[in-house]
Amino acid sequence: MTTTRVAALSACVAAWLWLWSIYTPWAADRAPRLWLYDVLYYARVLLVALAVLVAWLLAEVALWWWHPSKRRRLASVLLGGSVLAGLAGWAYAQTGLGWRVRVQASAPALEALAAGGASDLRQRAGHVLVDTVRFPCSAGTPWFWLGRPHGAGSGINLAMVRSDDTPQAPFAGAFRIRRIDGHWWMAYQHGANYHALQSDAAAAACSTSAEATSHRAGMAFVEAG
Repeated sequence: MTTTRVAALSACVAAWLWLWSIYTPWAADRAPRLWLYDVLYYARVLLVALAVLVAWLLAEVALWWWHPSKRRRLASVLLGGSVLAGLAGWAYAQTGLGWRVRVQASAPALEALAAGGASDLRQRAGHVLVDTVRFPCSAGTPWFWLGRPHGAGSGINLAMVRSDDTPQAPFAGAFRIRRIDGHWWMAYQHGANYHALQSDAAAAACSTSAEATSHRAGMAFVEAG
């Protein structure tokens, strides 16, 4: 195991986590950046690059495990840090616990954003990226629709909702609701159901949506749409 090679791996892991985060200079830009979206999604560079990076990481771990004589202290520290950073980055971005941490850290910024009323201004609020702010059922219940960090119009069918009680929604059958923390909730939208209900005037009345038993269940509901 060479320290230089593992240092390069650590740099690649850090770069990957940063490029796919909301902390890049272009994350809050309203420009569509279709070239970037096309490269990362349609060309499947995302999957190829991630597979290569994971394979490299696993190979380094295997070498570290099977060849103790070649271990170097700095390389071991860098390798362990890369593994932990990868796991922590995934948990932070993809799990219910990660969303709880993000909403707790972002609550003041989201509160300030809601104070400005409804908005179509795409911006970073704390540790989340908000595409739009809406008040569909109550002036005291803001919905913060979340977006991807690679261009406007790339919503993810997720909204953070601030409400003391279980929030209501128009076209409630197209949503699942789950409490994140305190008076913060996550709304999961089934895109196909939502569009199908647009023609039903009665469904537009605000009512309570069914509850998602977990973040994973909520995401499965989103992906089914």
